[in-house]
Amino acid sequence: MLDDEPPYVVQLVLWKGVNIVIFKAEIEDYLGLDVVCGRDAFGRKMYKIPCTVCGKPVFKRSFSIKRAYKCDYCKLVEKEKWKSLERELAERLLDELNPQTEAEKRFDKAVQKMFVKRKDIEKYSRAIKAAKTRCELYDSIPEIFVAIELLHQGYRIIPQQKLANYRLDFVIPDIKIVIEVDGKIFHNNRDRETVKDFVIKNNLGQDWKVLHITTDYIMKDMVRVAKYLREVLG
Repeated sequence: MLDDEPPYVVQLVLWKGVNIVIFKAEIEDYLGLDVVCGRDAFGRKMYKIPCTVCGKPVFKRSFSIKRAYKCDYCKLVEKEKWKSLERELAERLLDELNPQTEAEKRFDKAVQKMFVKRKDIEKYSRAIKAAKTRCELYDSIPEIFVAIELLHQGYRIIPQQKLANYRLDFVIPDIKIVIEVDGKIFHNNRDRETVKDFVIKNNLGQDWKVLHITTDYIMKDMVRVAKYLREVLG
């Protein structure tokens, strides 16, 4: 130890496998901070400085009252916060340069919801891009789900096709199928549903089929709906 060290020296700590003799310095009284100065096993000066965020010790070869010291964890947290802020600002700037319509915003939210627990979004990229070009034709998130799935499975679809006094959610002309995405109110009205199905077959032909899928079923398990569509349409 050094000959001129204060008499109240003496706490041994282990830092990176090196025994360091720590002693309190005058700087502690001057700053009112829990800063400790000492010498390592090689006689080099070492400062033990509390992290300004969490208080954990930070070991440095030099110390300045003008600088804020942070531990590695707090530095990482701060870096991630800055990254998040940069992304948010970039998205906001992009929105200002290319403002989205309400239909586009609803479509993007639907896609996020559709793939929140799935890891196959890359496989659907082409279908998502194609579906978004007509996003103003989809009245609800379940319809967006179905549109993306049908396009992903390779079907040519016509959304919101007008027929008589009705609009058909999805028409697949190549296989003569109409898909109706029904909300609770419409689905519970069997008479109205029967009349609409009759009009569809009467105008398009008796060989056409009409599939009804409820919004609740779609929102509950889109993966199962996708499997159902493959089995029925395939």
